[in-house]
Amino acid sequence: MKRATLWAVMALAFVCAVRVPASAGNAAMNAAINKMKKLVYQPMDRWQLTKDLPKEQVLDMNTPSGKFQKAGIGYFWADKQEIWIRTRYEVPESILGIPIKGTKISMSANVEDWGEIYVNGELKQTFRRSTGFVPLTESAVPGDKYFIAMKLRRKDRDTGLIRDINLEYEALKSLETRVAGFVEAASAVDILLEASGEDAAKWQPTLEQAAAVIDIEALRNGDLKPFYATLEKSEQILQPLSDILKKYSMFLVGYSHIDPAWMWDKAEGEHVVVRGTSAQILELQDEFPDFIYAANQMHCYRWMERDYPDLFARIKEAVKSGRWEPAGAQWVEPDGNLPHGESFVRQFLYGRKYSIEKFGFASAIGLTPDSFGYNWSLPQILAKSGMRGFVTQKISWNDTTRFPHNLFWWESPDGSRILMYFPQGSYGERVEAGVMAQQLSNMKKKHGVDSNLVLFGIGDHGGGIPRDYVKRAMALRTNPLYPKIEFLSLEQVFDRMLEKAKTLDFPVWKSELYLEYHRGTYTTQANTKNNNRRNEHCLMNAEKFASVAAVALDNEYPFDRIEEAWKILLFNQFHDILPGSSITPVYEDADKDHAWIAAECQQSLDAALESIAANADTTGPGRPAVIFNGLSWPRGGLTQIPVHPDTEQAAVFDDKGQELPAQIVTTADGGKAVAFVAREIPALGFAVYRVIEGQASAAAPGLLKVDATTLENAALLVKIDPKTGWVSGIYDKKNKREAVAPGGAAFELQAYREDGEASDAWDMRFPADGGRMDMPPVSKISIVENGPVRVTIMAERPFAARSAFRQYYSLVAGIPVAFARLDADWHDSDIFLKSAFAMNMDADFVTYEIPYANIKRVTKPSTPAEKAQWEVSGHRWADYTANKGDYGATLLSWSKYGYDARGNVLRMTMLRSPTRPDPLADRHAHSIPYALFPHAGDWRAADSARLGREYNDPLRVLTTFAHEGPYGKSRGFFSVDADNAAIETIKRAEDGDGFIIRIVETEGRDGTVTISLPAVPKRAAETDLTEKEINPLSAAAGAALTVPLGHYEIKTVRVAF
Repeated sequence: MKRATLWAVMALAFVCAVRVPASAGNAAMNAAINKMKKLVYQPMDRWQLTKDLPKEQVLDMNTPSGKFQKAGIGYFWADKQEIWIRTRYEVPESILGIPIKGTKISMSANVEDWGEIYVNGELKQTFRRSTGFVPLTESAVPGDKYFIAMKLRRKDRDTGLIRDINLEYEALKSLETRVAGFVEAASAVDILLEASGEDAAKWQPTLEQAAAVIDIEALRNGDLKPFYATLEKSEQILQPLSDILKKYSMFLVGYSHIDPAWMWDKAEGEHVVVRGTSAQILELQDEFPDFIYAANQMHCYRWMERDYPDLFARIKEAVKSGRWEPAGAQWVEPDGNLPHGESFVRQFLYGRKYSIEKFGFASAIGLTPDSFGYNWSLPQILAKSGMRGFVTQKISWNDTTRFPHNLFWWESPDGSRILMYFPQGSYGERVEAGVMAQQLSNMKKKHGVDSNLVLFGIGDHGGGIPRDYVKRAMALRTNPLYPKIEFLSLEQVFDRMLEKAKTLDFPVWKSELYLEYHRGTYTTQANTKNNNRRNEHCLMNAEKFASVAAVALDNEYPFDRIEEAWKILLFNQFHDILPGSSITPVYEDADKDHAWIAAECQQSLDAALESIAANADTTGPGRPAVIFNGLSWPRGGLTQIPVHPDTEQAAVFDDKGQELPAQIVTTADGGKAVAFVAREIPALGFAVYRVIEGQASAAAPGLLKVDATTLENAALLVKIDPKTGWVSGIYDKKNKREAVAPGGAAFELQAYREDGEASDAWDMRFPADGGRMDMPPVSKISIVENGPVRVTIMAERPFAARSAFRQYYSLVAGIPVAFARLDADWHDSDIFLKSAFAMNMDADFVTYEIPYANIKRVTKPSTPAEKAQWEVSGHRWADYTANKGDYGATLLSWSKYGYDARGNVLRMTMLRSPTRPDPLADRHAHSIPYALFPHAGDWRAADSARLGREYNDPLRVLTTFAHEGPYGKSRGFFSVDADNAAIETIKRAEDGDGFIIRIVETEGRDGTVTISLPAVPKRAAETDLTEKEINPLSAAAGAALTVPLGHYEIKTVRVAF
């Protein structure tokens, strides 16, 4: 969640104070209503204020009033962080002739942003925004005096505001409700008449007649019976108008947005935010049992179940009664762009599973209103996870264009559709009649519906639903001049909208939902993003190999351990953690969580690999090492096997006994390893290699050379400019093409100074001159590796005041990829760092990998929306292919998500260093691998989707001892025969019945895929992403299964062995 700005707060205060004016045609009715309001409402508007006195003096009634200034409702401040206000209140004998003796009196407060209420020196409540509510007495005694003080605090860099402070008398409750309905509704009549196609002038006589019969004097004198009688007569006169207005509906859903961690750590998120909000909602529902509250994020429910079982039991009762909706069905509200496709699947899988276990059902309506954009694959994931609708509002925050739709079908690349509802308002509406009426009018004009969805409440730090919001809703509910107020669940809202979709032609959106805002979140907190990707891959590999061990060896599958690791990972994909927009303690917690996940994952993975290796034949000279491939096709690649620190040379032999070129290298932890290029390792399988330490390699090396500024292998010739240290040329020898534009560079670091006062973790903002910084010249270029397997040149330079860069450029024997690594000592603030690639070709589009699909984005933007995408998200690869389709280059990412492309320059965002909200963000050492793969043809012909997976999922090595085994020297267990398909997941089914195999189509082609299995299946069925069976699959011939696979389809099958 992003903080509000000073101007936004002031504008909101103005709107709330002024509201929506009614026309002169309603003058008589407005006059009557204003008179009633002044008589009935009981504001507390006379306060003493201080910005300097300490708490002790404020709470001392004898402190002279001369030390305070006067203040009241509408007062705002922006200097001091905190202020104090105080007043004295004496219980009156009566109000409007109504005796006050014996009635309950309470005080409500609405401030921006936080407050404490003291009564007679005692702290009664700590509250946020409009949730201030303190009973003063259960049985009033006229003449009793109360000394009330409040400490108020504004948000950092925002304006503080006293919105409202009121007294509430139980004796006036019925009267206040009747009057409040008219007060609220009056501001909306003209808007609603216009939306209905009615002429407001036509109804002026009716409004004047209805106003004339209201006996204001009776109210003034406390004669409520005759006053109510005239009010009912007025309502009868308004009945024909009411019949028109009541054809429309306001769908009100209570919602308090909760960030389980953001400007607070997860401990506060649980014990203060979630617990306090849940308790407040339940208490409010005791007073107002009709409204329905929607709360998402199953992780938060699990917190309550684990640590506050009594509160959780009350929540379950509220769910059972229909007053509380466990909405959204996800584990948390994740970031919408950065997680792996499988992570999005697990959000729904585990969220729905928990909801069904605890509440007996799972929501079918997605609810993530605050994520920073939404990837294009999400409609398919939603539809195949049992979801039928999705609610968000974040795209309304766009800084350049206005999104055109509120109700629409969102279609993913495979053709799946989900009904989307973008409410006209935010996720924290205040139940204001005029505002809601305008929203309804807009919905009718744009989409032809006669209703408006309103998510009302306050959030971020929770807080629940302010009483005055519910009171306004109740008042409007019975007022004849306002549409029907319906308290609904999100399920009920979509019941109505899906029914409307049968007769109304809602538009279709066929692209991502790109947020033109918060672009910095693709990069901020680099360590967390790297940990996230590494643990995603680790967990998927642990599941795959644990499944192999279970199917082939009948091992026990580590179900609980892997599931819990996934759940902690999913929590850390929350939309203020993974994007990098939280405070320092949140990332300290995230580091601990990721370390725990990695350890749990590695234990599960190691156990499976060791079990499989124990059945391999590892006999032969030297030390055996079992090389594992976690992908569903055979492949080789650069591999390292640890050796003794004193080892100077070693020989490596493959599973067929053939010797390979080998090279001793220094590892990241300062140890030693023997590096070699493994040949094809079977799909989701292994091959046994052997290392003889101390023996010189006798294998004939391939072409691999290095000099001061040149690297060369059989595929590429890479040149480095000795003046700049950038790569000035990458010549593709096979295709006889130069990949780098003449005079341009690849792997060029480009730095920009951000405007420190305006930039933060969410957004990059630059000075008027663009902020481009001069890059210091290279201080040293040296050869750091020169062997038969890998050659490497290092270029180093200082940067800014306290930072430094070391760039490593490498070629590996026989591999047509230019590898690089940036080691950055990164300690300067408010700097934005890119790595640029000037391509020697012209392309109108770049293709980026996104979760379980890819997307094309323009390089030569012409529309405002295209220009707004000056920074975009991508995952493991981005491909720049010439318009002719004959040549291109794929940029490979190990841990980065931010990219841009303009003209012939493709750039990856490497680092940022904002100071808010975490002043320490990314100020440490970073090691960032990345690579460029020049290729003939387009990204499909180049197998870029596979290469991106191979780059991020390197071959794994398990050293062992010599023994015989039934699996021989190599074996594969699961594979696919189509080059446009990938097995992403193999796991034990959630119900324990068989194994789940998830295949993804990667290139946008329809076809079939045959899955090779380690055993003949007893039965197989296609399932959705929640593992619900859709239809049986025909019996396979042997240990294989053939299924249709549509373009960009996510296909899930259950196989029982």
